[in-house]
Amino acid sequence: SGGDWTWEFWWRPSAGATLGVGQGLRGPGNATIDLSLNDFTNTLSLVMRDINEVLVLDTGDVAATFTTGAQHHIVAMKTGTAFSTYVEGTRITNSLGITADVPFFRVVYTSPNAPNHIDEHRVSQVARYSGASFTVPTAAFTVD
Repeated sequence: SGGDWTWEFWWRPSAGATLGVGQGLRGPGNATIDLSLNDFTNTLSLVMRDINEVLVLDTGDVAATFTTGAQHHIVAMKTGTAFSTYVEGTRITNSLGITADVPFFRVVYTSPNAPNHIDEHRVSQVARYSGASFTVPTAAFTVD
């Protein structure tokens, strides 16, 4: 629980694809993090709930550009009390002052509505990126 973390992967959507990915076990007493990507509407949303299932953060639908059939580097990251999402190295959302403990998990689920491809999925116990943008990795991820 607590601490900084980075959750990242590559996503290649098919036409009109949506993808829901999350971390955490479902049910009472478990914190959850849900990231939704939509190739059809070009939006991203991030929703987090604490261990009491209280809503901690809901970004709503935020504009993000996804190209059908292309790989996109996706990041959700916690640094102190800030939660950020990045697409292709550009920060899409930045929510500050979140004091609830939203831990990182290694339990991941997906719920696609159309063929999607996820590659190079990595969860780290550090904040790997900072600022409004960063250079997207080109080498394969290494084990933390």
